Amino acid sequence: MYQILAVMNFKISTPLIPFAILFFFAFSYFALSCSKKEDSPKKTETSDTTTTTPPPETVSVPKMKSPESVDYDPKTKTFFISNHGAGRIFKKQGDNLQVFVKGYSAFMGVKVHDAMVYAAEDVKGGDDKIRGFDSTSGDQKFFLSIPNTGQLNDIEIVGNYLYVTDRARGGIYKINLTSKDYSTIDETITTPNGLWYDTANKRLLVCNTIAKSSIYAVDIVTDEVSSLVKTNYSHLDGIAVDEKGNIYCTSWSLSWEDSQLIRYDGEAFTVLRENTDGMADISYNATLKQLDISNYYANDITHFKIEKKSLEEMV
Repeated sequence: MYQILAVMNFKISTPLIPFAILFFFAFSYFALSCSKKEDSPKKTETSDTTTTTPPPETVSVPKMKSPESVDYDPKTKTFFISNHGAGRIFKKQGDNLQVFVKGYSAFMGVKVHDAMVYAAEDVKGGDDKIRGFDSTSGDQKFFLSIPNTGQLNDIEIVGNYLYVTDRARGGIYKINLTSKDYSTIDETITTPNGLWYDTANKRLLVCNTIAKSSIYAVDIVTDEVSSLVKTNYSHLDGIAVDEKGNIYCTSWSLSWEDSQLIRYDGEAFTVLRENTDGMADISYNATLKQLDISNYYANDITHFKIEKKSLEEMV
Protein backbone atom coordinates (compact mmCIF):
# COMPACT_ATOMS: atom_id res chain seq x y z
CA MET A 1 0.00 0.00 0.00
CA TYR A 2 2.80 2.44 0.94
CA GLN A 3 4.56 1.63 -2.33
CA ILE A 4 1.40 2.34 -4.37
CA LEU A 5 0.93 5.68 -2.68
CA ALA A 6 4.58 6.56 -3.27
CA VAL A 7 4.23 5.85 -6.95
CA MET A 8 1.28 8.26 -7.02
CA ASN A 9 3.72 10.87 -5.58
CA PHE A 10 1.52 11.41 -2.54
CA LYS A 11 3.39 12.82 0.46
CA ILE A 12 1.43 11.34 3.32
CA SER A 13 2.09 11.64 6.99
CA THR A 14 1.45 8.77 9.30
CA PRO A 15 -1.75 10.20 10.88
CA LEU A 16 -3.31 10.57 7.45
CA ILE A 17 -2.76 6.96 6.33
CA PRO A 18 -6.26 5.75 7.27
CA PHE A 19 -7.82 8.56 5.28
CA ALA A 20 -5.58 7.76 2.33
CA ILE A 21 -6.66 4.12 2.40
CA LEU A 22 -10.32 5.13 2.49
CA PHE A 23 -9.79 7.54 -0.41
CA PHE A 24 -8.06 4.80 -2.44
CA PHE A 25 -10.94 2.35 -2.09
CA ALA A 26 -13.52 5.03 -2.90
CA PHE A 27 -11.57 6.05 -6.00
CA SER A 28 -11.24 2.41 -7.14
CA TYR A 29 -14.97 1.77 -6.72
CA PHE A 30 -15.81 4.91 -8.73
CA ALA A 31 -13.44 3.92 -11.54
CA LEU A 32 -14.83 0.40 -11.66
CA SER A 33 -18.41 1.70 -11.85
CA CYS A 34 -17.59 3.97 -14.74
CA SER A 35 -15.94 1.08 -16.55
CA LYS A 36 -19.05 -1.11 -16.19
CA LYS A 37 -21.31 1.65 -17.49
CA GLU A 38 -19.12 2.10 -20.55
CA ASP A 39 -19.00 -1.64 -21.23
CA SER A 40 -22.75 -2.20 -20.87
CA PRO A 41 -24.73 -2.07 -24.12
CA LYS A 42 -26.57 1.14 -24.77
CA LYS A 43 -30.35 1.08 -24.76
CA THR A 44 -31.89 2.33 -27.95
CA GLU A 45 -34.62 4.82 -27.33
CA THR A 46 -37.88 3.84 -28.98
CA SER A 47 -41.24 5.48 -29.15
CA ASP A 48 -44.17 3.97 -27.27
CA THR A 49 -45.62 1.50 -29.78
CA THR A 50 -47.78 -0.45 -27.32
CA THR A 51 -50.93 -1.63 -29.09
CA THR A 52 -54.05 -3.31 -27.76
CA THR A 53 -54.82 -6.61 -29.47
CA PRO A 54 -58.33 -6.38 -30.89
CA PRO A 55 -60.82 -9.01 -29.71
CA PRO A 56 -61.50 -11.87 -32.11
CA GLU A 57 -64.17 -11.12 -34.68
CA THR A 58 -67.59 -12.26 -33.55
CA VAL A 59 -69.20 -14.57 -36.07
CA SER A 60 -72.95 -14.27 -35.73
CA VAL A 61 -74.87 -17.52 -35.68
CA PRO A 62 -77.83 -17.39 -38.05
CA LYS A 63 -81.16 -17.52 -36.28
CA MET A 64 -84.48 -18.52 -37.71
CA LYS A 65 -87.45 -16.21 -37.42
CA SER A 66 -90.94 -17.69 -37.57
CA PRO A 67 -90.11 -20.89 -39.48
CA GLU A 68 -93.17 -21.98 -41.42
CA SER A 69 -92.27 -25.16 -43.32
CA VAL A 70 -89.56 -27.82 -43.49
CA ASP A 71 -88.58 -30.48 -46.03
CA TYR A 72 -85.71 -32.96 -46.21
CA ASP A 73 -83.35 -33.77 -49.09
CA PRO A 74 -82.17 -37.37 -48.56
CA LYS A 75 -79.44 -37.10 -51.21
CA THR A 76 -77.56 -34.36 -49.36
CA LYS A 77 -78.99 -35.11 -45.90
CA THR A 78 -80.13 -31.51 -45.68
CA PHE A 79 -83.21 -29.92 -44.13
CA PHE A 80 -84.57 -26.82 -45.86
CA ILE A 81 -86.63 -24.51 -43.63
CA SER A 82 -88.68 -21.58 -44.90
CA ASN A 83 -88.95 -18.51 -42.66
CA HIS A 84 -92.02 -16.33 -42.78
CA GLY A 85 -90.59 -13.69 -40.46
CA ALA A 86 -87.26 -13.08 -42.22
CA GLY A 87 -87.80 -13.74 -45.91
CA ARG A 88 -85.16 -16.46 -45.80
CA ILE A 89 -84.76 -20.16 -46.38
CA PHE A 90 -82.29 -21.94 -44.14
CA LYS A 91 -80.50 -25.21 -44.70
CA LYS A 92 -79.45 -27.50 -41.88
CA GLN A 93 -76.94 -30.36 -42.08
CA GLY A 94 -76.35 -31.99 -38.73
CA ASP A 95 -75.87 -29.14 -36.27
CA ASN A 96 -74.77 -26.72 -38.99
CA LEU A 97 -77.46 -24.12 -39.71
CA GLN A 98 -76.84 -21.73 -42.63
CA VAL A 99 -78.80 -19.20 -44.63
CA PHE A 100 -79.65 -20.75 -48.00
CA VAL A 101 -81.33 -17.75 -49.66
CA LYS A 102 -82.33 -14.34 -48.29
CA GLY A 103 -83.67 -10.94 -49.30
CA TYR A 104 -87.27 -11.90 -49.99
CA SER A 105 -90.54 -10.90 -48.35
CA ALA A 106 -91.91 -13.94 -46.50
CA PHE A 107 -91.65 -17.64 -47.34
CA MET A 108 -94.42 -20.14 -46.60
CA GLY A 109 -94.40 -23.72 -47.89
CA VAL A 110 -91.17 -25.35 -49.07
CA LYS A 111 -90.55 -28.56 -51.02
CA VAL A 112 -87.44 -30.31 -52.39
CA HIS A 113 -87.81 -31.88 -55.84
CA ASP A 114 -85.22 -32.93 -58.43
CA ALA A 115 -82.30 -30.97 -56.91
CA MET A 116 -84.51 -27.90 -56.63
CA VAL A 117 -85.98 -26.14 -53.60
CA TYR A 118 -89.40 -24.67 -54.34
CA ALA A 119 -91.05 -22.17 -52.03
CA ALA A 120 -94.18 -20.03 -51.91
CA GLU A 121 -93.45 -16.37 -51.26
CA ASP A 122 -96.13 -14.34 -49.51
CA VAL A 123 -96.03 -10.77 -50.84
CA LYS A 124 -97.91 -7.93 -49.17
CA GLY A 125 -100.54 -6.57 -51.48
CA GLY A 126 -100.99 -9.78 -53.47
CA ASP A 127 -99.32 -11.21 -56.58
CA ASP A 128 -97.54 -13.92 -54.61
CA LYS A 129 -94.65 -15.85 -56.12
CA ILE A 130 -93.45 -19.39 -56.60
CA ARG A 131 -89.66 -19.52 -56.63
CA GLY A 132 -87.36 -22.44 -57.35
CA PHE A 133 -83.71 -22.49 -56.30
CA ASP A 134 -80.86 -24.82 -57.18
CA SER A 135 -80.45 -26.91 -54.02
CA THR A 136 -76.66 -26.62 -54.15
CA SER A 137 -75.91 -23.09 -55.31
CA GLY A 138 -79.08 -21.32 -54.23
CA ASP A 139 -79.42 -19.74 -57.68
CA GLN A 140 -83.00 -19.05 -58.72
CA LYS A 141 -84.01 -21.31 -61.60
CA PHE A 142 -87.79 -21.01 -61.50
CA PHE A 143 -90.08 -18.02 -61.05
CA LEU A 144 -93.81 -17.52 -61.40
CA SER A 145 -95.97 -14.65 -60.17
CA ILE A 146 -99.67 -15.36 -59.69
CA PRO A 147 -101.78 -12.19 -59.67
CA ASN A 148 -104.58 -11.40 -57.22
CA THR A 149 -103.53 -13.95 -54.62
CA GLY A 150 -104.14 -13.57 -50.90
CA GLN A 151 -101.50 -15.80 -49.33
CA LEU A 152 -99.93 -18.69 -51.18
CA ASN A 153 -99.28 -21.19 -48.44
CA ASP A 154 -98.31 -24.85 -48.54
CA ILE A 155 -96.99 -26.57 -51.65
CA GLU A 156 -96.74 -30.14 -52.89
CA ILE A 157 -95.23 -31.60 -56.05
CA VAL A 158 -96.59 -34.60 -57.92
CA GLY A 159 -94.80 -35.52 -61.13
CA ASN A 160 -94.36 -32.35 -63.17
CA TYR A 161 -97.04 -30.41 -61.32
CA LEU A 162 -96.73 -28.13 -58.31
CA TYR A 163 -99.83 -27.60 -56.18
CA VAL A 164 -100.18 -24.61 -53.89
CA THR A 165 -102.98 -23.41 -51.61
CA ASP A 166 -104.19 -19.83 -51.28
CA ARG A 167 -105.24 -19.65 -47.65
CA ALA A 168 -106.46 -16.06 -47.68
CA ARG A 169 -108.62 -16.04 -50.82
CA GLY A 170 -109.29 -19.75 -51.18
CA GLY A 171 -108.37 -22.03 -54.04
CA ILE A 172 -105.74 -24.56 -55.01
CA TYR A 173 -103.48 -23.84 -57.97
CA LYS A 174 -101.99 -26.51 -60.22
CA ILE A 175 -98.80 -25.36 -61.98
CA ASN A 176 -96.95 -27.06 -64.82
CA LEU A 177 -93.26 -26.79 -63.86
CA THR A 178 -92.16 -26.91 -67.50
CA SER A 179 -94.54 -24.52 -69.25
CA LYS A 180 -95.50 -22.52 -66.12
CA ASP A 181 -99.13 -22.75 -67.17
CA TYR A 182 -101.46 -22.93 -64.20
CA SER A 183 -105.11 -23.36 -63.36
CA THR A 184 -107.34 -23.26 -60.30
CA ILE A 185 -108.62 -26.75 -59.50
CA ASP A 186 -110.79 -25.86 -56.51
CA GLU A 187 -112.38 -22.83 -54.91
CA THR A 188 -114.88 -24.60 -52.63
CA ILE A 189 -112.61 -25.24 -49.62
CA THR A 190 -112.63 -22.40 -47.12
CA THR A 191 -109.09 -21.28 -46.21
CA PRO A 192 -107.21 -24.32 -47.61
CA ASN A 193 -103.84 -24.70 -45.93
CA GLY A 194 -101.68 -27.83 -45.63
CA LEU A 195 -101.02 -30.13 -48.60
CA TRP A 196 -99.63 -33.66 -48.81
CA TYR A 197 -99.55 -36.28 -51.54
CA ASP A 198 -100.90 -39.62 -50.36
CA THR A 199 -98.87 -41.91 -52.61
CA ALA A 200 -100.68 -45.15 -51.74
CA ASN A 201 -104.08 -43.75 -52.65
CA LYS A 202 -102.88 -41.39 -55.38
CA ARG A 203 -104.65 -38.42 -53.92
CA LEU A 204 -103.77 -35.00 -52.63
CA LEU A 205 -104.79 -34.35 -49.03
CA VAL A 206 -105.77 -30.84 -47.98
CA CYS A 207 -106.63 -29.47 -44.54
CA ASN A 208 -108.24 -26.12 -43.90
CA THR A 209 -107.99 -23.49 -41.16
CA ILE A 210 -111.35 -22.77 -39.52
CA ALA A 211 -112.91 -23.27 -36.07
CA LYS A 212 -113.81 -26.90 -36.89
CA SER A 213 -111.45 -27.89 -39.65
CA SER A 214 -111.77 -30.70 -42.18
CA ILE A 215 -109.49 -32.88 -44.28
CA TYR A 216 -110.22 -33.17 -48.00
CA ALA A 217 -109.02 -35.43 -50.79
CA VAL A 218 -108.23 -34.27 -54.34
CA ASP A 219 -108.11 -36.77 -57.21
CA ILE A 220 -104.93 -35.84 -59.12
CA VAL A 221 -106.36 -37.23 -62.38
CA THR A 222 -109.81 -35.65 -62.41
CA ASP A 223 -109.06 -32.80 -59.92
CA GLU A 224 -112.29 -33.76 -58.15
CA VAL A 225 -112.47 -32.71 -54.49
CA SER A 226 -114.21 -34.72 -51.77
CA SER A 227 -114.51 -34.41 -47.99
CA LEU A 228 -112.48 -37.08 -46.19
CA VAL A 229 -113.22 -36.35 -42.53
CA LYS A 230 -114.59 -33.48 -40.45
CA THR A 231 -112.91 -32.73 -37.14
CA ASN A 232 -113.53 -30.84 -33.93
CA TYR A 233 -110.03 -29.37 -34.08
CA SER A 234 -109.46 -25.72 -34.89
CA HIS A 235 -107.07 -24.17 -37.37
CA LEU A 236 -105.48 -27.21 -38.97
CA ASP A 237 -102.18 -26.13 -40.48
CA GLY A 238 -99.74 -28.82 -41.64
CA ILE A 239 -100.60 -32.32 -42.86
CA ALA A 240 -98.57 -35.45 -43.68
CA VAL A 241 -99.07 -39.19 -44.19
CA ASP A 242 -96.79 -42.11 -43.24
CA GLU A 243 -96.41 -45.48 -44.99
CA LYS A 244 -99.16 -47.02 -42.89
CA GLY A 245 -101.70 -44.47 -43.95
CA ASN A 246 -101.77 -42.55 -40.67
CA ILE A 247 -102.57 -38.89 -41.21
CA TYR A 248 -100.81 -36.32 -39.02
CA CYS A 249 -101.92 -32.71 -38.64
CA THR A 250 -101.02 -29.70 -36.58
CA SER A 251 -103.84 -27.77 -34.97
CA TRP A 252 -103.83 -24.28 -33.45
CA SER A 253 -106.11 -23.04 -30.72
CA LEU A 254 -108.65 -20.36 -31.63
CA SER A 255 -106.41 -17.80 -29.91
CA TRP A 256 -103.35 -18.99 -31.88
CA GLU A 257 -101.47 -19.44 -28.61
CA ASP A 258 -101.38 -23.24 -28.26
CA SER A 259 -100.79 -25.93 -30.85
CA GLN A 260 -101.35 -29.67 -31.04
CA LEU A 261 -99.97 -32.53 -33.06
CA ILE A 262 -102.74 -35.01 -33.84
CA ARG A 263 -102.96 -38.35 -35.64
CA TYR A 264 -105.86 -39.81 -37.56
CA ASP A 265 -105.70 -43.58 -38.15
CA GLY A 266 -108.80 -43.75 -40.32
CA GLU A 267 -111.16 -44.19 -37.38
CA ALA A 268 -110.27 -41.77 -34.60
CA PHE A 269 -108.05 -38.84 -33.72
CA THR A 270 -105.33 -38.95 -31.07
CA VAL A 271 -103.51 -35.95 -29.59
CA LEU A 272 -99.79 -36.77 -29.61
CA ARG A 273 -98.28 -33.46 -28.49
CA GLU A 274 -99.51 -30.14 -27.13
CA ASN A 275 -97.36 -27.07 -26.51
CA THR A 276 -96.92 -23.35 -27.09
CA ASP A 277 -94.11 -23.73 -29.65
CA GLY A 278 -96.41 -22.88 -32.52
CA MET A 279 -96.23 -26.16 -34.45
CA ALA A 280 -96.86 -25.15 -38.07
CA ASP A 281 -96.22 -27.16 -41.23
CA ILE A 282 -95.33 -30.81 -40.90
CA SER A 283 -93.48 -33.25 -43.12
CA TYR A 284 -93.16 -37.02 -42.93
CA ASN A 285 -89.53 -38.02 -43.48
CA ALA A 286 -89.67 -41.46 -45.09
CA THR A 287 -85.88 -41.77 -45.08
CA LEU A 288 -85.42 -41.22 -41.35
CA LYS A 289 -88.87 -42.53 -40.35
CA GLN A 290 -89.75 -39.38 -38.47
CA LEU A 291 -91.97 -36.33 -38.46
CA ASP A 292 -90.28 -33.00 -39.06
CA ILE A 293 -92.16 -30.02 -37.65
CA SER A 294 -91.42 -26.31 -37.93
CA ASN A 295 -92.08 -24.38 -34.70
CA TYR A 296 -93.28 -20.90 -35.59
CA TYR A 297 -92.96 -19.45 -32.07
CA ALA A 298 -89.95 -21.43 -30.80
CA ASN A 299 -87.95 -20.58 -33.97
CA ASP A 300 -86.67 -24.11 -34.50
CA ILE A 301 -87.66 -27.47 -35.92
CA THR A 302 -88.51 -30.65 -34.04
CA HIS A 303 -88.05 -34.26 -35.12
CA PHE A 304 -90.23 -37.10 -33.83
CA LYS A 305 -89.33 -40.73 -34.38
CA ILE A 306 -92.39 -42.76 -35.26
CA GLU A 307 -92.65 -45.99 -33.31
CA LYS A 308 -95.28 -48.71 -33.52
CA LYS A 309 -97.67 -47.18 -31.02
CA SER A 310 -95.99 -44.01 -29.84
CA LEU A 311 -94.12 -40.96 -30.93
CA GLU A 312 -90.64 -40.48 -29.55
CA GLU A 313 -89.15 -37.01 -29.57
CA MET A 314 -85.53 -36.80 -30.68
CA VAL A 315 -83.19 -34.86 -28.40
